[in-house]
Amino acid sequence: MRLATIRAKYTGESLKNLRQGLLMTQSQLAEKLGVSVTTLSYWEHNHKQPTLNHLAALKKFFEERSN
Repeated sequence: MRLATIRAKYTGESLKNLRQGLLMTQSQLAEKLGVSVTTLSYWEHNHKQPTLNHLAALKKFFEERSN
């Protein structure tokens, strides 16, 4: 999967929808990823972009739950 595709899928409104689809709060997902709630909120509102390591963690987290 290309970086642009991964970034689009795991940031902004898409990230928020994925999280809400699992009935998780920002706090719960932030804890699973080892980031602050503020950081996760920034990602969901496109104020900041996740690092490559965080994108990989997001991808892994959501792919594991979709199986």
